[in-house]
Amino acid sequence: MADFQSRKRTRRILYSPLSIVLLFLLLLLLGRGVWNIYEKEKLARGEAEAAKRELQSAEARRGILVSEIERLSSSRGVEEELRRKFGAAKPGEEVIVIVDNKNVESPATSSSWWQKFLKLF
Repeated sequence: MADFQSRKRTRRILYSPLSIVLLFLLLLLLGRGVWNIYEKEKLARGEAEAAKRELQSAEARRGILVSEIERLSSSRGVEEELRRKFGAAKPGEEVIVIVDNKNVESPATSSSWWQKFLKLF
């Protein structure tokens, strides 16, 4: 009989409104902690992806720079770069500059100011 009464008292304590409210508050605190950990994990995953993309970009840039260094380490590469940047020429060579004439009007289509004035009337 004492065993029955102790069970009844335990149930009464566990099912009391105070204990239910306390368990609910405990559940909320644990849920909040889990949510904070989830948010931190999501942020860390995003930062890790950004770091991977940055690393890939840096490795690609390194590859380009290494090939450029190899090209410039030869005398032919240095000569090409000097010619490209400064328009330099060797003794006895002449430099020819080709001008693109996309913006220049052809003589057949250009007209004098007098002809333009007459077209107004």
